[in-house]
Amino acid sequence: MLKRIFITVALIAVAASTAANAQYVRFTNHWKPSLQLNIEKGPLAASPTKPNWWSADWILERVDGTYFRIKNRWKGSYIHNQSKRLEIGGIKKGWSSAMWRFEPAGAGRVRIKNRWTGQYLHIERGRLELGSIKQAWHSAMWRPSGVSIAALTGGAKATAKPKKVSSDVYRSSARQCVHAVTGIGFVAKVRWYYPYDLEVRGGNIRVKRGKRPYRTKNVPVWQKSCVKTGYRMVAQVSVVGGKFANATITIATGTVIAIGGAVACVGSAGTACPAVAGSAAALLGGGAAAGLQFLPDAKETFFFGAVRNNMDVWGTVWKPKYKIYR
Repeated sequence: MLKRIFITVALIAVAASTAANAQYVRFTNHWKPSLQLNIEKGPLAASPTKPNWWSADWILERVDGTYFRIKNRWKGSYIHNQSKRLEIGGIKKGWSSAMWRFEPAGAGRVRIKNRWTGQYLHIERGRLELGSIKQAWHSAMWRPSGVSIAALTGGAKATAKPKKVSSDVYRSSARQCVHAVTGIGFVAKVRWYYPYDLEVRGGNIRVKRGKRPYRTKNVPVWQKSCVKTGYRMVAQVSVVGGKFANATITIATGTVIAIGGAVACVGSAGTACPAVAGSAAALLGGGAAAGLQFLPDAKETFFFGAVRNNMDVWGTVWKPKYKIYR
């Protein structure tokens, strides 16, 4: 009985923690600020809500660098127009009718545009509709809470058009190696990641859900770890058994990963790293150490980035050193 009680309490604690840490978004109409998107009475509507209504909380599931699915916290259903009318319900993964783009409208507002029809959510005639609009309509502007405008729009300004970025920035024909050279007083663990398996979320670099390192190897003195994949692989180098909180992690110039489904340059912009979506200073507000806190062995990591060709590592457990050769 005690075991069952313990397991039940543990499950409740986990559920409560998950709910507390989840990110939910509310959408308030700019024209009529008392109205929010919700499904409290069943159909999707714009009406007054209460703070504790899960029916007015929305989860944004990113489809790609431009579009999201909008999922209700209460019912787990999605906003779509598959039957040529605005609905809330179950969907199929490939439905463009359930994909939405947030267009910046200035001053913390967005327009919500359907991918399938190109129409917008608005309340110009009093009730919630999906249809054509005029750019000046405040009834078609929504103020999201719980998420930044930059996260929804990729940082685009209200007048800017989204830029398409070629995936060629990921490409590289180089053989990349990390060598443990004479003078090393520790075993280095080298993890190699495909650049598109990494992303920046909430100011932190993370491995995308379901992804794992391409290769992981412990490298003692006079040994090395090398890859040649046709991509500019990202190396995470840590001290095996270091158990120190490293506040001086280096994020190398030229490291290209994903941010919001687009491509981002992490580190100072250079000729091999186009400044597409910003720099480490903008993405990692808490500093490099904070920015890598969700990676494995984060506290033992002293280097993270794209190694152009060869990198030597040496030094002590307390003061690891490295040098990159181009």
